[in-house]
Amino acid sequence: MKPNFIFAILTFLLLSNLSIAQRPAECTKHRETIKSERVAFITSALNLSVKEAQNFWPIYNTYHEKIEAIRESKHKVLNQASKNQSTLKDTDYQAILDQYIFYVEEEARLEKQFQKDLAKVLSAKKIFQLYVAEKDFKRKLVKDLRGQKPACME
Repeated sequence: MKPNFIFAILTFLLLSNLSIAQRPAECTKHRETIKSERVAFITSALNLSVKEAQNFWPIYNTYHEKIEAIRESKHKVLNQASKNQSTLKDTDYQAILDQYIFYVEEEARLEKQFQKDLAKVLSAKKIFQLYVAEKDFKRKLVKDLRGQKPACME
C-alpha cells in the first residue's frame, strides 16, 4: 500500500473518532439548553413569588433527577431485552415484564410524593398549572424540533 493511502485512512479514522467523542458534549449542551428553556417557561407560566420559587425549584429538580433515572432504567430493560430476543425464554420475558411494571409503579409512587411535597409550597391551583405548563412546554418543544434533528441524535 502507498503511504499516502495509509495516511488518508488513519486520518479518516481519527477524525471519525473525534466527531463521535464530541457527540456527548453536544447532547449535554442540547439538554442544558432545553432545561433552561423549561425553567423559563415554567417560571413564566406559574408566576412564582420569590419565596415560592426558592422552595419550588429544589423539589422540582430533585423529582426530575429521580424520574429521569427511573425512566432510563425502564428503557434500558426494554432495549436490552429487545436486542436479546433470540436468546430469551418465557421466564425471561416474565422477569422483564415484572421489572418494567416495577419501574412504572416507581414512577407513580414518585409522582404522588412529588405532589405531596409541592403541596407544602404551592397551592393546588399552581400545581395544576405546573402540569399544564409542562404539557405545553413539551408540545412547544416538539413543534420547535420537528424536522430539526439535534446533532447528538444523528
